[in-house]
Amino acid sequence: MKQQIELHRKATACARCHNQIDPWGIAFEEFNVLGQVKRLADPTSQAVKFDASTKLPDGTQIVGLQALQDHLTEARSHEFANALVRRIAEYALGRPLDFSDEEFINKMSNNLIDNGFRPSSLLEDIVTSQAFRSK
Repeated sequence: MKQQIELHRKATACARCHNQIDPWGIAFEEFNVLGQVKRLADPTSQAVKFDASTKLPDGTQIVGLQALQDHLTEARSHEFANALVRRIAEYALGRPLDFSDEEFINKMSNNLIDNGFRPSSLLEDIVTSQAFRSK
């Protein structure tokens, strides 16, 4: 699969976008669509080792999902927290965010980082927020 992606990324018409998005997906290469470790057709076989090594658009080399998680929660923690909080808050509030939400988004992003990216801390922050309680 990784080899097919590499060929696709070399196509001029596709490369501009796919050079940015494909490296993020390669980290998931060892998992199937259900999030399970890919296995051979024989259910009694051991898990197949897939090549989940990739170079992210910022030049960072990673191998696998754990390395991607570490990169996002350490080297890019503020960007990752902010993006995650924004998407979940939009869903929870049932509306796009606007300028008046910035303070609450920044506070929740910082809390998420301070709490080790625990989902429960983010959900608690959202449901106890004024924005959620007054929607």
